[in-house]
Amino acid sequence: MKHFPDKALIEHIDLCYHQLSGEPLPSPKSITGRAWWLHQEAPYAILAHGVGPDPHFIYANQCALACFKYSREEMMGLPSRLSAANTEQQERQRMLDTLATKGIVHGYSGIRITSRGESFRIYNGVIWQLQNDDKSLWGQGALFWPTEEEAKYRF
Repeated sequence: MKHFPDKALIEHIDLCYHQLSGEPLPSPKSITGRAWWLHQEAPYAILAHGVGPDPHFIYANQCALACFKYSREEMMGLPSRLSAANTEQQERQRMLDTLATKGIVHGYSGIRITSRGESFRIYNGVIWQLQNDDKSLWGQGALFWPTEEEAKYRF
């Protein structure tokens, strides 16, 4: 069993997704070391940000770091609003408002911004509330696929 600093966090993100969607985060059925696979090998991005007036990222898997072209250290603490293009801010806020009432939102796409200011498209995204057992909100999780072809992939 591989241990890494974000293991408990990705397990909690996965659990919250499962509770809201009825399924765990997408993965091969025969996977061993699920948390490690989600963190290191998943072909889609997984991100999470905390709560507050200007929430910042608290988690990004390897796919997300590659898409945004940030190191883990650079990504942690980055306000999540800076990941979306200026032209996408209204749509992003509308989606977050919907999330507040529904708990999970499926099927979004849009433009995001790398550390170098380059834009890239995301596909078939999902965002969901991250809650403790007492239903207190501690953040929001997100996943997206980096290409349209991969967004159609099913395990």
